[in-house]
Amino acid sequence: MSEFLRKYWFVTLIGILFIGVLVFFVMDLNKDNVSSRKVDGQDVVASTTLGDITSGDLYDQLEGSASSVVYNLYRNQVVDQAVEADADMKKEAKQMARNIENNMKSDPSGKTKEGIIQQLASFGFTGEDAPYNYAMTSCKIRKLDSDYVKEHFEDLKMFAPEGARTISVITMQVANDQILTEKAQAKQDAIQKAIDEGKDFSEIAKEFSEDKTAEDGGWFGYIDANTTDLDENVKSVALTLEPGQMSDWISVQPDGMQMFTLYKVCVNETDPAKILSGDRAEDAENLVISMTSNVNGLEAMAVDQAAKTLTITFDSEDVKKMIEDTIKSQTEAFDKAKAEKEEELKAAEEEAKKAEEEAKANASEADSTASSEAAEEEGK
Repeated sequence: MSEFLRKYWFVTLIGILFIGVLVFFVMDLNKDNVSSRKVDGQDVVASTTLGDITSGDLYDQLEGSASSVVYNLYRNQVVDQAVEADADMKKEAKQMARNIENNMKSDPSGKTKEGIIQQLASFGFTGEDAPYNYAMTSCKIRKLDSDYVKEHFEDLKMFAPEGARTISVITMQVANDQILTEKAQAKQDAIQKAIDEGKDFSEIAKEFSEDKTAEDGGWFGYIDANTTDLDENVKSVALTLEPGQMSDWISVQPDGMQMFTLYKVCVNETDPAKILSGDRAEDAENLVISMTSNVNGLEAMAVDQAAKTLTITFDSEDVKKMIEDTIKSQTEAFDKAKAEKEEELKAAEEEAKKAEEEAKANASEADSTASSEAAEEEGK
């Protein structure tokens, strides 16, 4: 029975929930006013040098984003019912919720908390459990997106991010990257000796590396051209390597730090399909996140497929139309992105073919010239 209810839970009351979100915004922004001033019978939410902002003004502004708020509520319901939370999801959601709550408490003025509460509300999450519900839905969306991309990867592989790969690293801290101390030089020599002897990179990292990745054999994980949590110099070198290749030592001095970090990078995998099907779920998820973040409409396609497995009813034709219009616009955005990518790949293929033909023509011309010169020389 519980599975039946989960699968056939009707997505209803969306219209009422939307009005609740708008009212929440107005009430939350105005909750700290001790004595409410009114203009034309409406509460003044804020005053600026340009005049007063009333609750009616704020409502009108928020109503303009009705489609996105309603769609978020719809998406949350679909994802919640289409994806079953496992123990790992629950653990991660609890940690994410704690992080959100800690951020709320970090600003004594309350402005950070207010901003986070409003942001959560715009995603369709209100009340005391909003941080956890948001975190859990985020985990479920990642799972939904990953499953969709894996299932349709043949059609979606054109969107694989530039430079998609997984890497491992060995790091060591030094005071001077130009003149190593005797101890640092000895360690670097020992690392190089192990590499020269053909020892597995992961074993070398476990023995010598000085950052937290050492416990996992130096495994840093997924990166691509858009990665921001890796030093740009290290990333640029890593993107030039083939699977199994290692970099020379790369020196990095983080901002505000006196010590240098020396990196040696090894590329593990550059095939997106193998990253998706590998046994490291976090790498697959990061690849999918990169794709859904950069391909308009892709996540909406995953949600729409999941929605087709549910029985959905609407208590308002206006709300139904709003959601259908949003889905249509997202589908059209995806189709446009796909067409543009196909055109881009076609142009690149034609350019490569043209370059290959020119290279062959040049080689043929060079051979012909060489033959002519040889014949002339022989005639002499």
